[in-house]
Amino acid sequence: MSRRPRIHIPQGTYYVLRPLEPDSVGSLQPEDYASIENLLPPALRHTGVRLLGYCWMPDALHFAVRVSTTPVSYLMREFTSRFVQHVHRRTGKRGTYFRARYRPMLINPEEYLPELVRYLHHLPVAAGLVHDPGDYQWSSHGAYLARARHPWLDVKPLLHCMGGGAEGKFAACRLLTEAPPAHIVELFAPNGGAMPEILGSTEFVASLANRPRAFCGRWSLAEIAQHVAQAHGVSISDLRSRSRRHELVLARARISWFVTERRVASLNEVARFLNHSASCLTRAITRCQCREPELFAPAALSALAPWMPFSGEHDERAGIGISAVDPGGHGDAPQSNRTDSEIRAADPLV
Repeated sequence: MSRRPRIHIPQGTYYVLRPLEPDSVGSLQPEDYASIENLLPPALRHTGVRLLGYCWMPDALHFAVRVSTTPVSYLMREFTSRFVQHVHRRTGKRGTYFRARYRPMLINPEEYLPELVRYLHHLPVAAGLVHDPGDYQWSSHGAYLARARHPWLDVKPLLHCMGGGAEGKFAACRLLTEAPPAHIVELFAPNGGAMPEILGSTEFVASLANRPRAFCGRWSLAEIAQHVAQAHGVSISDLRSRSRRHELVLARARISWFVTERRVASLNEVARFLNHSASCLTRAITRCQCREPELFAPAALSALAPWMPFSGEHDERAGIGISAVDPGGHGDAPQSNRTDSEIRAADPLV
């Protein structure tokens, strides 16, 4: 059964909860927390995601992030896979380390970003781990109070929400040291394992409907791949080869982006079709978008084939009329005899 697509708003601000399943490989150790801060910055750079706040807890990882044009699922895929490999190497065990899929909540930053960061910083206090949020090493609290420095943490958006300048810094420090009221905790705390998809005013939700997005097209994965291959003067067999020639890497990236942007198939399905790993395609998309963004613009779709037009109309399948849907939310259907692990083992970095 395919999963419900997740909401992706370019330049959107999200609260991301990643539940852990430590029983299978043991509890988190200090070196695990330290490894998170080593593995996360490269993933942030590769995906263009900005980290606005965080808290690493024994039972879950909590993030406040602002995405670029790349969905937050790309960050979660790259970071969590490397983190799991680290834990497996440390423990010598194999097993599921994340209890469930990550849970994203799109928020209106002007209304809720300061409250979200305050909520994250006080999670260790609420859990009884420390008496003061400043005593907990594995959160962004120290960075906001200028007690620590993390180049990969972006504090400017929150300070901007608080008014900016010296007054904004003072207001942020005062807010973040105070415990969040009960009604704020209820907004962000999972209720029976569930979280709302959007947190914001009626006006904020209505504004999302006016942002451009992609509809599902009537084209199949194979048809999209054929159109892109013809545009780049290559064949499908070339795309499935191990060659890292620039034109092939670019074509693979465009196929992956077009297909997931149109919700024709998941990235895993594209990976099996192209005989390359999903992580390889993710990196290709990120790099090629930075170098040649015009080839990944919505208008570039119509240059290849008679696509369905973009608009801001309501899409009943997505639930609300908003931007593109996160391609990480689709089910998988095998299109190759190779497994994901076999593809990853053989796949070179592009």
